[in-house]
Amino acid sequence: MGAIVGPAAPRSFMHAPGATTTVDAFITSEAYPALLQAIGNPVGRLLNADELSAIQALCQPRFGQLADVAEAQVLFDDIITVLNPKPEAVNYDPRVAQAMALVEAHGFDELSVAALADSVHVSVSRLNALFKQYLLCSPLEYIRSVCLWKSIPELALGATLTDAAHAAGFYDLAHFSKAVTAITGFSPSLLMEGTVAMSFT
Repeated sequence: MGAIVGPAAPRSFMHAPGATTTVDAFITSEAYPALLQAIGNPVGRLLNADELSAIQALCQPRFGQLADVAEAQVLFDDIITVLNPKPEAVNYDPRVAQAMALVEAHGFDELSVAALADSVHVSVSRLNALFKQYLLCSPLEYIRSVCLWKSIPELALGATLTDAAHAAGFYDLAHFSKAVTAITGFSPSLLMEGTVAMSFT
């Protein structure tokens, strides 16, 4: 059984021990639009037999072997190519592109969906519709994801929970911890201990 999942997929769908391998691209990466096009809906879809066979052929030689970050990235790119051999170029609506840039420049507690909508001169409902159309997530999900990922390298490199939360613009540590777990699938403590290997390239 194989599946590809989108950003709105519940963690219980994504993490089925012994049954599922999750392939994910961060929301601001170049691979993200290609992955979204391959998914075709915001939750996910089953792989067809040809896709599953091609991905198994890519992964088979690597079973039981440790891979460095560069090798894992090549494998990831190869899998995305199997799922979406000819991704379409994405031309974001200028209001979406402007909102994305504003999110990149600010911390979580400095932003609200209402303020973001006001900054790009649309209603909140219109901004929600635009984000769903182009990114398959809500503006709030996008803000949370981008801001949280600013803190993940901090945690993995030994920063305190407080420092990492502040790097992401979170000033409520309980909210920060819950959000990290929801986005990454791992608690901040596991990231801080180095239990989970992650790439920041």
